[in-house]
Amino acid sequence: MLYHDMEIYGKRIFLAPHKAEKIAVYDMDKRTMVYIGLKSVAEKYQNSYFSMQKFAHTFQDGEYVYMLGYTYPAIVKINVNTLEIIYIDKWAAEIAESPSKYISYGYFTMGNVKRNRKILLPMGCICGLLELDLDTGETRIIRLAISMEGIGGVTNDGNGGIWIVGRGKSVSKVVRWDIQKNECREIGIQIDEENCLVPFYAPLCYESKIFLFPVYMNFAYEISMVDGKYKISRILKAAIKERDKHNHLPMCTFSPRLLNGKIEFATGRDRMWHVYHLESGNIDDFHIVDDEGIEECVDESIRRAFGNSSKSVVAEGLYHLENYIDYVVSENRKRNAADEERVGNNIYYVTGELR
Repeated sequence: MLYHDMEIYGKRIFLAPHKAEKIAVYDMDKRTMVYIGLKSVAEKYQNSYFSMQKFAHTFQDGEYVYMLGYTYPAIVKINVNTLEIIYIDKWAAEIAESPSKYISYGYFTMGNVKRNRKILLPMGCICGLLELDLDTGETRIIRLAISMEGIGGVTNDGNGGIWIVGRGKSVSKVVRWDIQKNECREIGIQIDEENCLVPFYAPLCYESKIFLFPVYMNFAYEISMVDGKYKISRILKAAIKERDKHNHLPMCTFSPRLLNGKIEFATGRDRMWHVYHLESGNIDDFHIVDDEGIEECVDESIRRAFGNSSKSVVAEGLYHLENYIDYVVSENRKRNAADEERVGNNIYYVTGELR
């Protein structure tokens, strides 16, 4: 994919480059795109830098958007008004010198925990987190004494605990870190694959339960914060079938998130969007926006721009990203769908905010 994560601020969409060479900023009112170049990666980081996986995740704080490097050795801080950028990268030198690093697992992974004006960011390349001061830009690496190669995701339980899932080998556990006491409790989970390098998304916390949604695992898990007991969650029993163990794609679930007492997520095999109501236990299922309608609209636009050539032109620089975004945010979306009943939630609610 050209771009991975995104943030919406006002009428602007900020897209973090994955394969793309530049940051993209789309103005929804003007329907224009601005591209922001990145500084070159220093020679000492070239061996761990992969240009096809630059950034993975983003977050906002006030008038700034932060893009977290996956193999790009920096956090990029963007002023949403001026589009000026600041590179936060002193931490990368310390990681590069670490003897126990797993750069292939990525610098920054999923989720974050904000504590006053500091934010904790999980790191896949070490068993630790980066503490970032949002006011000063100062950073500190916190290493944890737990049996994980790297951190795959974190969440805050609101009761002094941070829940952690692993990345790398032997990920059959979830950890609760009491940040005040600096004590960790490991809870073993019997999973179907011991060496699945990217098993779960960041944990989702609701009242006294933790939910783990699979990236490349076959099951979702529900864990009690009280006694640490776990069970395979009923959430996915009707929504997903066992994936092909010889092929990591399609991913089992996409974009799980907790909103107003509901967990929303998509499943890859059936192309469905699901809403799990935590209080009632009910699950609503929706068809994701009709694929054929999207392809028909995009193909028509390509034909108008490039003729009937069979050569693929869907690439950055050949077919503009704003054309796709124009289509997604268009109020005329339903007119282009072959079956209006299958329009669903406008590309998984698009970004959760656009309507």
